[in-house]
Amino acid sequence: MKRAAWSMAYLAIGLLVSWQSVLFASRLAGRYSWPLIHSRWDGCFDFEQCSVSWLGYTMGFLFLFGPVAAWSIVGFAQARKLTACRVAVSTSILLAVTALFYLSFYVVVWQ
Repeated sequence: MKRAAWSMAYLAIGLLVSWQSVLFASRLAGRYSWPLIHSRWDGCFDFEQCSVSWLGYTMGFLFLFGPVAAWSIVGFAQARKLTACRVAVSTSILLAVTALFYLSFYVVVWQ
């Protein structure tokens, strides 16, 4: 029960951090000329307006919920040996990785 509770707590924090990271990256994309790095990724990324394959839907789902699932898995794994130091370190690392994940997408792809 303890592991499920910690997993749900990390899941909730992961949702909040992912949401805020996407909002921050979106605001930066609106303010600056993007993409800063020119890549071969082009085309239509809008699920409503474009014809998207099942692979595109899968990648979109993983893009949105992959970091949240990682938060939940770390919370589940850490519940066994829980210390304040481990929680602080893992939360800091997950926070940085989640923010950089979404920011890097906007840096490379968003126009």
